[in-house]
Amino acid sequence: MEKLKPLNVIAMGSPGVATAAVQAGLPKQEVSQIAALFELKTLHNKLTALPQDKAYTQYQALPKETRAALASMFSPKYSEQDKNFFGKLLDSVKSAVFYGGGTVIDTAKQVLGIVQNPLPALVKAAGAATATTSY
Repeated sequence: MEKLKPLNVIAMGSPGVATAAVQAGLPKQEVSQIAALFELKTLHNKLTALPQDKAYTQYQALPKETRAALASMFSPKYSEQDKNFFGKLLDSVKSAVFYGGGTVIDTAKQVLGIVQNPLPALVKAAGAATATTSY
């Protein structure tokens, strides 16, 4: 497949941007940079249209620089390997146990009085901070 000229790549993504680039008389380097952004967006759109496992495989096959550019521009979900059903289930259970364990510990501390009510200390500190001194 023949590589398109940078201005054509921009026009395919946004004819208005291509027109503005021509009217502004942008240097070739800047036009190439804009075209690279449109190519990156096109690649991102193609990968997001695929199932995650196929997108991950294609993403991993890309050059390191392209993967880094995609990750910095879009923080894509296809950069993570799709876990099977049991992997997702284990992650959900782990997350629930962690959350549940944390809330149970916090509740136990409050019931046992380990964590004191911070409100009196805050009121005292606020009073001290706003107290006026006589001159």
